[in-house]
Amino acid sequence: MRFILIFILICFLSGCSRGFPMDTRNDERGAVSGDSQRETASTVQPENAEANQEPDNSGDTREIDPAREEESAETENAGSLVSTEDIELHAVDETGRNYVFLYNHEEFSARYTEDNWKIVDSYKIINTDDMMIICQALLDLHPVHGRDMKSVRTAEDMAFEWLQHNIAYEFLPEDSPWRENAKDVDLNPDDQGRTFQEMYEARTGKEFRLEDIIG
Repeated sequence: MRFILIFILICFLSGCSRGFPMDTRNDERGAVSGDSQRETASTVQPENAEANQEPDNSGDTREIDPAREEESAETENAGSLVSTEDIELHAVDETGRNYVFLYNHEEFSARYTEDNWKIVDSYKIINTDDMMIICQALLDLHPVHGRDMKSVRTAEDMAFEWLQHNIAYEFLPEDSPWRENAKDVDLNPDDQGRTFQEMYEARTGKEFRLEDIIG
């Protein structure tokens, strides 16, 4: 997990993309092209190869289908949620502020104040597909303004902010007061579209240096 987040962090710093969604668990899959696979297949020895060569006992000589492998990997890394109803989001009192939802058999607290949704222990949830479904469920109850205070935030950009908090929680030193804050995400207008680097500098008042984060 730490290696994956280091890769993501370096991508943000090098400006390779602000695109989203991304599933952090997909980054460690190696991409093998169809040409490369065909070249590998062409090196298989025929049945009349030299006697001292070990035979291929796999019993399956079919060429690997890259599209099928990609589809299988996507299925394996898909989130566990299908719709907003899956999290069973509901109020725990009559204030319209305190809610709970279920995720992977664990109960999470979500608190609403004006233009802010706070998810307690949000660092435990890492799948971005599931993040977006959870954010959509929150927005369906109480929308949140964008940074311009005119637009309304989307589940996609809220999940992007959530991911930045997860990265901050992973890399900030354990004695940093900001790390404790990063374990809970506050989805409000202020941090819309901000990367981990921008959040770090805004909260610490220091220039971001990678060596200060990963040691």
